[in-house]
Amino acid sequence: MRDPEIVLKQLSKLKPNQTVNGLYCNLLNPEFYKIAYNNIYQKPSQMTSGSDGSTIDGMSEQRIERIIKSLKDKTYSPTPLKSVDIPKKSGGKRKICVPSFDDKLIQEIIRMILEALWEKEFVENSHGFRPNRSCHTALKYTQQKFQGTKWWIEADIKGCFDNINHEVLLNLLKKKIREQKFIHLVNLFLKAGYICDWKYNKTYSGTPQGSIISPILANIYLHEFDKYMVEKITNYNCGKERKRRKEYTTLQSRTSSTKERLRKGINVEGNKIKYREQYKEQKEYSRTHSVMDPFDPNFRRLAYTRYADDFLIGLSGPKKDAVQLLGDIKEFFDVNLKLTLSEEKTRIIHNSKKVKFLGYELTIMWSESRKTVNGGVALWLPFEVMKKFIINNRFGKYVCDKNTGKPRMKAIHRPELINLEELEILFQYNAKVRGLYNYYKMASNVSKMAGFNYICQLSFLRTLAAKYKTSCAKLYANRNYNHRHNGAHIGITAKGKFYEFFNGPFKVVKSIKYERDIDTIEMLRKYFDNTSLISRMNAHICEVCGNTDGPFEIHHVKKLKDLKGKEPWERLMIARKRKTMVLCLKCHDELHAGTLKIPNNQT
Repeated sequence: MRDPEIVLKQLSKLKPNQTVNGLYCNLLNPEFYKIAYNNIYQKPSQMTSGSDGSTIDGMSEQRIERIIKSLKDKTYSPTPLKSVDIPKKSGGKRKICVPSFDDKLIQEIIRMILEALWEKEFVENSHGFRPNRSCHTALKYTQQKFQGTKWWIEADIKGCFDNINHEVLLNLLKKKIREQKFIHLVNLFLKAGYICDWKYNKTYSGTPQGSIISPILANIYLHEFDKYMVEKITNYNCGKERKRRKEYTTLQSRTSSTKERLRKGINVEGNKIKYREQYKEQKEYSRTHSVMDPFDPNFRRLAYTRYADDFLIGLSGPKKDAVQLLGDIKEFFDVNLKLTLSEEKTRIIHNSKKVKFLGYELTIMWSESRKTVNGGVALWLPFEVMKKFIINNRFGKYVCDKNTGKPRMKAIHRPELINLEELEILFQYNAKVRGLYNYYKMASNVSKMAGFNYICQLSFLRTLAAKYKTSCAKLYANRNYNHRHNGAHIGITAKGKFYEFFNGPFKVVKSIKYERDIDTIEMLRKYFDNTSLISRMNAHICEVCGNTDGPFEIHHVKKLKDLKGKEPWERLMIARKRKTMVLCLKCHDELHAGTLKIPNNQT
């Protein structure tokens, strides 16, 4: 069997128009399954069972052999996915599908192969579900490329993931992959169906959200739109820079003429006064007016960026061009991708108004005093986001002010956290606040979070006060909860150390790393660096009794912090700081039966 690292590197070096065959044999290579297992085992969601009830727990080489055997004799059939509804932030519910773990392993191998084949072809405008890309790189790209935008085109693809046409998608895969067996396997996953309320439902379109291969398949599908937009940008853009306004050019010419007269010594005294007046007039014009002509017909710019199914277009030109472009885009989606744009959420917006993208609000800056910022893209943290953050996390609620009669935010305690340890309560609050800041740290007004963080801190103190049936004032006076060093800091003193409530600083972060040219070979290294689990799996030694006969299985826990240390095997995993443990079949059965004993040399 070939080394998976060599296979993926060779696939990543193929030319864009080059086709490939013989991919199916990689699904019969046990080493690929170990790499795939190593990639996904750390995610807590792997302990969520699919419709067959199986999870990652009990992973073994025998399990891999059984999967490979079913693929060889063509008896393999994907298990229908388990459908779970989760609430959306905007309201309503989103359907998430959970595959069985055996299906996840095969899908991870397919994902690695497809990523190696297509990653080099994806354009720089695409940022979703790609290595070294994120929402932040998409926003940074927008700041760099959308300068001077006059019209925003905000569009929404109606049910993108649910309405991807299988026939169109498979034809796109066939352009690069000539092996029918591999294409047929991908088609089996697309047609696997799902179980909801104990009822089987067929899937006729779409890539199920929650499936490992869904993101890469969606990127391959929407890559056709990316190429279409790159072509539009190339054809639309014209001119190196806008021409200067006629009024400013006339002033500049008169000033230059007077300066030349001064240089030659013609009527020096009279021209000095004239030059100063003309120069002041020129400066005043440039301060109060745009020097460049915003309506220059010989200068046009078009910019586009996409993250998953969210995309934004910026156009510097007349509105009729934006209307024409939006009509062309609708036609392209309808004819080429069999998708439709939402009429309610698709619109053309002038740059004087804010547009929403990836949770941020974007606007084009304009200032009479600071001309250098004019035309730049500013990112804003919406006030509504902070308000919903406080209310949805139950840190506060709106009450009517007795004095003014107006609604105001009031901090409240969280009764569901009262029975937790002090540090657990603190860490839960910190995780929420830090998570919000880390996402919106590029916003120009992110410092506004400091005001809302006061509500979060007060909610934290009130939760502790409810836990100990005391008041916030008494807790604030207690040095165990109020550390006075360079000011007052709310937190908890435990084990001689002060754990502080996250309080920023809420500064704007602009230096977001953006890899314009992705080195695919470097990218593939992440699959082969962390091989500790694979080495332990290949060692064929039980980590409890030392048995080398086998067979062996790997025991998993969802989170290491969930272990209480009551059982000897829990203390062993806590001491080793591992969520996995290689066990012989006998020890694994005893562990689940609650009768596993740890030898003295292991404790």
